[in-house]
Amino acid sequence: MTIGKNKMTADKALVKLETLCAGAERCSYELLQKLYKWQINQSDAEKIMASLENRGFVNDERFTKSFIHDKITFDRWGPRKIAVALAQKRIDSRLIRESLAEVDENVIKENLMHILKVKLKDSLEYLNNFDFRAKLFRFLIARGYSSKDISDAINNLRNSLNEE
Repeated sequence: MTIGKNKMTADKALVKLETLCAGAERCSYELLQKLYKWQINQSDAEKIMASLENRGFVNDERFTKSFIHDKITFDRWGPRKIAVALAQKRIDSRLIRESLAEVDENVIKENLMHILKVKLKDSLEYLNNFDFRAKLFRFLIARGYSSKDISDAINNLRNSLNEE
């Protein structure tokens, strides 16, 4: 019997997924996608996933917390962008909400202010220009920040500049 180009045995798939999970956090959905790509049948895929979960190789709660931490710390994403990315990975919405609720609001505001200052480093005088502010606002919305937080940050920055 010949095995197709992407087809793999269940045992080989399990070893390959264990290696992947040992190297970095993965979510169940990502691993299932790989199993389907490798043409592993449904019953074997369920057994593999159960084995990975039981032995601690995959844990969606741990993945979610790690993903949130990394995106906030390294990429400075806002909560909305993180929530959308996790939803695309089929993470339960309750788990997303609970995990995001654990994030310190001050860290999010500090990240927003940092991005704002970096964007404005050479163009602070444009902060009073409506078109420039609108462009900046759209950029920050795309980064996942709420319109209220963005407005507050822009106003705080404008006020601090006016005091100087």
